[in-house]
Amino acid sequence: MKSLKHLFFLLAVSSYSYANAGSVIGFTTEGLDYSAIQSKIQNYKIKNEQQKTDFSSVKNEMLSCSEFDIVSIPIAEKIIEKSIVTMNPVEQDSTYIIFNYIFYTAVNAFNDSLELKYPDILEKFEKGTTDQKTREFKKCLDLCGLSLLNSEGSYYVDEKDDYYYDLFKGKVSPALNEYLKIRNKEIKQGYSEDADLLIGFDDLYERVVTWEDFMAQYPDFFLLKDAEFNYTSYLSTLITGTDNSETFDSETQNLYPGIKKLYEKIISHNDGKKSTKVISDYYELLKENDFKQPDNLDLFLKENNLISMVGIQPETR
Repeated sequence: MKSLKHLFFLLAVSSYSYANAGSVIGFTTEGLDYSAIQSKIQNYKIKNEQQKTDFSSVKNEMLSCSEFDIVSIPIAEKIIEKSIVTMNPVEQDSTYIIFNYIFYTAVNAFNDSLELKYPDILEKFEKGTTDQKTREFKKCLDLCGLSLLNSEGSYYVDEKDDYYYDLFKGKVSPALNEYLKIRNKEIKQGYSEDADLLIGFDDLYERVVTWEDFMAQYPDFFLLKDAEFNYTSYLSTLITGTDNSETFDSETQNLYPGIKKLYEKIISHNDGKKSTKVISDYYELLKENDFKQPDNLDLFLKENNLISMVGIQPETR
């Protein structure tokens, strides 16, 4: 099923004719005028009241706005809201893939020029200044399903909390619905900032188990590689920590007591999970080294298809 869904999307994209692109007005958010964006969305809605809701028509209509800026996001959202409930699960999931492509094409392009186009507004946010321009800027982003975020002094935009989940929940396959539900919770919690975990190690372990259970339940899920990435990232971090959320005391070189207690709790589950086996094996390795960091840790990680998260900037969300 995984390969079929990927093929379904590839066919959807490759068969699209850009001759159809004229059906959507070229948008620009250069000035991020809230009223103008609202007007464009409303005009599109009126213009396409008779829009067909079969997947082929929806695919073409969505892709026709994919080359435009962040206003393409709420336009695609309107198309989805009208049509997705009439589709079968494979078509619904393919619609999600197309929307994801549109969303991040627009977001990445916007972020690439964010500091060049809006230096004055970003400076106001940096200083904590609130005025008409900053309020207008945030309202425009909100209308496009976006939030302004800051990581290590750099601004960028990304999806609002709940945005994806609210748009697709109950309207896609059970596997994708569960995937979005899990990711929605993680995005709201956050993960890391400046290589410092925003969640505790106990919460980190819960994420490991969540993704392991998900992959066991949906082994043919078309985003399985994303699930595997999350699982690997979280389990790796549970073992190695990060630059600013360490598992070993930098002075004594000993494993922190709280981490040791967590490992022992995990091992006691004896639940047959792959992650439990990995932690159990690691615990034995630690025991052999008096609970100091083993010299052969890299070999252990490699043997278990994990990586050291030290010296790496983990995902922020």
